[in-house]
Amino acid sequence: MRSSLLWLVPVALVWSHAVADGGWKAEKETRTLKVTASAGQPLKVSTRNGGVTVVQGTTDQMVVTAELYAKTKDDLAKIEIEASNDSDNGSAVHVKFPDPKQMSNMGCALTIEMPRAKGVTIEAKNGPIEISEMAGKAVLETSNGPVIIRNHDGSVVVETSNAPVEASDVTGAVAIETSNGPVEVNLHESASEKFVIQTSNAPVEVRVPRAFNGILGVETSNGNISFPSESDITKKPGNRGYGDVSGQATFGKGGPVCTIETSNGPVQIRYRGEQDGEPKQRKKPSTH
Repeated sequence: MRSSLLWLVPVALVWSHAVADGGWKAEKETRTLKVTASAGQPLKVSTRNGGVTVVQGTTDQMVVTAELYAKTKDDLAKIEIEASNDSDNGSAVHVKFPDPKQMSNMGCALTIEMPRAKGVTIEAKNGPIEISEMAGKAVLETSNGPVIIRNHDGSVVVETSNAPVEASDVTGAVAIETSNGPVEVNLHESASEKFVIQTSNAPVEVRVPRAFNGILGVETSNGNISFPSESDITKKPGNRGYGDVSGQATFGKGGPVCTIETSNGPVQIRYRGEQDGEPKQRKKPSTH
């Protein structure tokens, strides 16, 4: 088993600045490290009070850049960052804070550049998550932070709160749960699996490939529901613009049952490539 384990060591860049809302001066520090990694391995990341960004690199190394802050230099020095890679478990990055009671006064955001991981698990709090050009099942969990997924060859499971979610060119199944934030999903041209979206007090927009097969049920309130005219609308939503609204449509030959739930916002389903205001193709009348 090949393995490597490194602890991030502070580099020269250390400074302090006044925190606008707290009135105290935060000590800041940037730490970096490089660990050998291979494409196709899983990645696990955990941090608190900070976001995580994962992008595909061009070398056989995982490069971690950590932006830390704390109320004092002593507290800053107590924050530990562990990064590792081995052939059995893949890559891992973990941030350890000294005292959970002091979490409001410290945090860490991570930027990770690495070979394309297959299987991504990220747990963060009070910060955004962004991944691009990854593969396999992605499980992304945070709070009070937006989530962005780009060009993902696999399925995604997202859980956040009070924040928007954006996913584009996802090939696998999609499960998104948030609150008080809009959701925008643009499925890959080859996507054929189910999607489940739940939010509140916000709009939802989903773009599906024209070859998509599935059944979609939608529920919202105080907002309209729009299906592509080429889909088979089996339950017309009514669209009064107020009160509870629901609708259902079948795409292609039918298939996985998909759902969208929100409140106080519209839901719009479109085909990939369809632009705002673009004339919609009408279904040809049946000859039977």
